[in-house]
Amino acid sequence: MRYDARRAPIPEEWLELDEQERLDLVIEYHRRGRLSVGQSATAHGATHVVVENQVAMGARLSCRRHSIG
Repeated sequence: MRYDARRAPIPEEWLELDEQERLDLVIEYHRRGRLSVGQSATAHGATHVVVENQVAMGARLSCRRHSIG
């Protein structure tokens, strides 16, 4: 599996991974893209993992109801 923050992962595939595998995929995504994540790639990546987990489990996210910008 390859993570891409611009596309939701397939929920079943995402949830089959353990937390460390998910985190590693997210961190590698940022490294591949040479994206700046501030001081802690792990903390930034963990935020992605939490959100992706919620989406994969079907959680309703308040950020979906609000437009940004």
